[in-house]
Amino acid sequence: MMKRHDKELADFALRWLPFGGPTEEDILVNFGITKEQFHFRILRMVDVYPESELGRALLRRLQAKAAVEANARFEQVQ
Repeated sequence: MMKRHDKELADFALRWLPFGGPTEEDILVNFGITKEQFHFRILRMVDVYPESELGRALLRRLQAKAAVEANARFEQVQ
């Protein structure tokens, strides 16, 4: 069963997915974490909750978006 906080993160990410994802400010205000931390948590959810109530396909969509975001951040740093 998915932890409440993780479900809140996933639900938040899913709501924002059609709009390109949440802004850094939205994430900070709602969860008190950085955008990088947010995407890291989304990335690990597929491994932690492979058969969650959110469904594997939805978690994979979130994981793909988080991976793109993480890559973009990494490229900005270099």
